[in-house]
Amino acid sequence: MKKGRRIKTLRQLQDAALTRRSVVCPWSPCWDKPRPAAFVINLQGHVLVRMLERGMYLYVANDRTQGSERSGDTSQ
Repeated sequence: MKKGRRIKTLRQLQDAALTRRSVVCPWSPCWDKPRPAAFVINLQGHVLVRMLERGMYLYVANDRTQGSERSGDTSQ
């Protein structure tokens, strides 16, 4: 898992929710997996403040190999 741009404000979290993005908080074992920003923005305020202070990031999926490399075919 790679983390993207850090989310620092509720406005940035709202924008992520409106664009159907996911967020992660790598410091927490409960929130280190991608969660929809639309779900996270509905958490209680004291939880959101802690998440924003400690670090919340946009989720960026790992790049996967495509084409013949993924299927095991090495002929080109």
